[in-house]
Amino acid sequence: MHGRLDRLKSESICFFSWLVSLAVAYECTRTIASIYPDKDLIDKAARCVGVFLVAKSNDIKYLGKWFKFCFSTIHHTRGFSHE
Repeated sequence: MHGRLDRLKSESICFFSWLVSLAVAYECTRTIASIYPDKDLIDKAARCVGVFLVAKSNDIKYLGKWFKFCFSTIHHTRGFSHE
């Protein structure tokens, strides 16, 4: 019983860490999308969009699609490497 509780606790900590990582990536990507003229930042952020698009959660995938739309309107010549 004790080992099972430790495993569940460990899994919940990993899941929480994953959510925090996504939240930080979301805020960074959103900020970069608002700093339009910096091509290098936009290129780096566009490569990170794939992390959202391959997530198991539909909510996270939706964020990836939203970012893809934002970057395609800002920087329409950029191809996405995950496709």
